[in-house]
Amino acid sequence: LRWCLLGLLEAANRSMTACDFSWLRIAPLLHKYNKLPDLRQAPNSGVPHVFKVGEKVLVNYKKRGRFYHGTLMERAENGTYYVLYEDGDKEDGVVESQIDSIKGSSKESIRIRKELVKSYEKHHNIVMKLGLETLQVAQSLLASMVEEKGLMDDKDANEAKRKRDEEQQQAVESMGLAWLEVLVKFAPCTESLALPFANEAFRLHCDKLVPKMAEWVTLSAWEPSELQRLNDLMGRCKAIGHPSIAEALFKSDEIVTEDQKLRSTMMSIVGACCNGLDHTDQKNLKAFASMDSSAYLWFRKCFSEKPSFEVRRQVKEGYVYKWVTVEVSDKEQERLLLATLSEACQVINSLMQITYFQDRPQSMLFELDRCKFLKAKSTKEGPSAVLRTLTKLGAKHKDGFDQFSRPLAAHLSKKCTKILHEIVPFVKHSPAQLMRVLQA
Repeated sequence: LRWCLLGLLEAANRSMTACDFSWLRIAPLLHKYNKLPDLRQAPNSGVPHVFKVGEKVLVNYKKRGRFYHGTLMERAENGTYYVLYEDGDKEDGVVESQIDSIKGSSKESIRIRKELVKSYEKHHNIVMKLGLETLQVAQSLLASMVEEKGLMDDKDANEAKRKRDEEQQQAVESMGLAWLEVLVKFAPCTESLALPFANEAFRLHCDKLVPKMAEWVTLSAWEPSELQRLNDLMGRCKAIGHPSIAEALFKSDEIVTEDQKLRSTMMSIVGACCNGLDHTDQKNLKAFASMDSSAYLWFRKCFSEKPSFEVRRQVKEGYVYKWVTVEVSDKEQERLLLATLSEACQVINSLMQITYFQDRPQSMLFELDRCKFLKAKSTKEGPSAVLRTLTKLGAKHKDGFDQFSRPLAAHLSKKCTKILHEIVPFVKHSPAQLMRVLQA
């Protein structure tokens, strides 16, 4: 059996290398012994990339076959680019075929995605039919076991038969679920994932597929269009809305981003995962607590070390360009502090629209206090700079902090009061310094 499994696994890996999903028919056997092949590439990889002026890229210098880091400075009407390389060299008339993305998808990744999607579309119906028919057989076996149990007179004599029937039913059910689980695990993109979920019979087993779905979400590469497709899928199939899906999103490194559209769609998905369940129910408590931990860790990754007061700039010394690190001006520091605080408060405010976070805001507010922009030591002026940033945030809206949800508004007000209590005793001997604080 061992050598047979190794042979099947080798064949499945070769199929995946060739972007072919024909091996899915033997998935239950490989799944049973934990011998599934590796993913060809992370789900949702290979999204065609649109290059923008100002983006850092890799460029095939003068089509000589060697790629160097550069920045797209201008785009001409004919679609070519003017590139400034990191060593100061320049090149005009660079066509898109010479450019490769650093953060986005490479051309090879785009090709692999197209082939995987095509093969998945070809085979998913066959595999789904095998899985659903097998689960129907498992349901029939279970129904016959219930009928036989009611007809049994001698329980001791039929105990062995009952155990055999139970084992057979469980084996058949696990085989059917294995086919459905691999359809989720190996879906190359969100659009492909939606194909089996379009089947009503498939959706009946959503509750058993949530763990695999969460694993798929964690492994996926996310960008706005793919995340919006996931949001649409969860709107059509509410049964997959579960805190573990939200937890998987918070754990994904792809979501640690400054992209406002991506965050907005993410909040919509988190809301769909949480608002449909009772977080006070004992059976859901563990899932919600685990999601809460992932949420504040995600917030910490996004905001704890922001903003940076240093920037990299390219300067020319003689005939040579070099990169230097310079500190931004005091005025720019104030702007960055306010912008980052505003952004963080908007994220927390969005989370507070979800019932669970509104009832349990402590962890997110604790993480907000730990952020660099609310620490006195992060600026030259200390607490008064933090106070000025907070009051500027309140002044941006006619309702002050009341523009935010009640827990967040109360927390920001208390923060201002606390800083004033710390500052005033030290500045009361200096009327000028006290006046500056009050003006702030």
